Amino acid sequence: LDAQLRREIQRACIPAQALAGLHPMMQAMAAMVVDAARDGLQVAYGQEFVLAGAAKARSLRTVSLETPERQLAAIIPNDPDQAERFLASTLDQMQSGLGRRVLLRMAAAWERGDLQEIEQYERWCDCVKTDDDRAMLRALNDERNPAMAERIEALHGEGQRLFVAVGALHMTGPKALPALLQARGFRVER
Repeated sequence: LDAQLRREIQRACIPAQALAGLHPMMQAMAAMVVDAARDGLQVAYGQEFVLAGAAKARSLRTVSLETPERQLAAIIPNDPDQAERFLASTLDQMQSGLGRRVLLRMAAAWERGDLQEIEQYERWCDCVKTDDDRAMLRALNDERNPAMAERIEALHGEGQRLFVAVGALHMTGPKALPALLQARGFRVER
C-alpha cells in the first residue's frame, strides 16, 4: 500500500515531504483532490472557502457544526485493519480512475442542483460494494448528521439567524439533515 500511495502522490505531482506528517488516508485524499484540479475542480473554490471568505468580508461570525476531531474520526477509523482496508480501496479507486469519475459525476450533479442524482450516489458510484464500504459511507455521512442537526438546533435556539452549509451527501439518505431537522420541529422547504 505504501508503494501504491507513493505512486499516487507522485502522479498528483505533490512532493512526498509535503504530506509526510499526515495519516496515509489523508495523504490519499490530498492526492485525489490535487488530481481533480486537472478536471477543473479547484479546492480553493470549494463552498467552505468561498463562504468563509464571504462571511469574513462581511464581519459575520462563523461556527463549525462539528469538531475537527469528529471529522477526522469519520475519515480515519480507529481500527487499524479497517483503516488499511479503506486505504486500499481508496487507492484502487484512484488507480482505476473510478475515484475521478465519481468525483466528476458528483460535482456535475451538485452544479445542476440535482439532489435526486446525489441521492442515488450509492447506486451509481460503483464504490459501495462491501460491508466495509457501507460502514465508511455511514461514518462519513449518516453518523455525523444527528450531531450536526443537534448543533443547528442549539444555535437556532440561541435566537441566532443561521446560514448553514454542509456537503451535498448530508442532504440525502435515511438520516438526511433536512429530515432530522424536520423531526425536531423545523419547517423544511427545498
